[in-house]
Amino acid sequence: MELYARRGVDDWIRANADLRRRAGDCFLATQIATSHREAIDTINAVFNGPIRDGDAASLAHARSLSFIPMPKPGRHQIERCFFLPVREKIGGKEKVSFDLALLVSGRNCLAFRFEPADPPTWRHGYGHLQMNQKMLKKMISLGGTPGVGVPTWIPDSYPAFPISTSNRLRMFLAMGTAVHGYANRGFADLLVDIFQTAGRTADSTAYLAELALFLSGTIRYRVDPGWKGLKILLTEFRQWGTRTINRNRL
Repeated sequence: MELYARRGVDDWIRANADLRRRAGDCFLATQIATSHREAIDTINAVFNGPIRDGDAASLAHARSLSFIPMPKPGRHQIERCFFLPVREKIGGKEKVSFDLALLVSGRNCLAFRFEPADPPTWRHGYGHLQMNQKMLKKMISLGGTPGVGVPTWIPDSYPAFPISTSNRLRMFLAMGTAVHGYANRGFADLLVDIFQTAGRTADSTAYLAELALFLSGTIRYRVDPGWKGLKILLTEFRQWGTRTINRNRL
């Protein structure tokens, strides 16, 4: 996560002034990380309560954290994405969720949270993804004026989409895949590049395997990410077409 955050910060500090200004208008109550240290401090921070509306200590701590820029998303209409890991220690156990904010266009934003399961008897007793109006346990608003930030009509409780995991790594992988896609210059290729740049190429293998395993129920063909994977898919498609034509001729 730290290597991913470092790449995101590097991309963000090269963003043009207009984009940075519009993002600042949306993220009124807290800052966007502009250094590796700010990003890493946020990743390592534990958000300890009390979490109450108007609680000065909680609010001050919330504002000390930084939204972490994600690497430039590439080929889609979302201009930039930011994430905020929320670490809590409850009953001696650590619980981690992830807030995800998207600057879609202009000053229009959307926000989501990836959350681990609540207790089994609760309605949200499963790992899930849902939309946000406010970030960091509903303490930070995005925007606050008409036309800036998240629309006030966005629901923030349901729908709560199951993501089949409460594991922090897999939630992070789900978030990264949602933003970047999987193969063909998607999240899998980005992970390889990030580890290569850090001189840790071999370390990417375990994360790629975990990502493929997590997505195994949704991936039709297990192929290598990138152009090699695309060529395999095209070859299989061509072979399928040939078999279909030959059957029709019989």
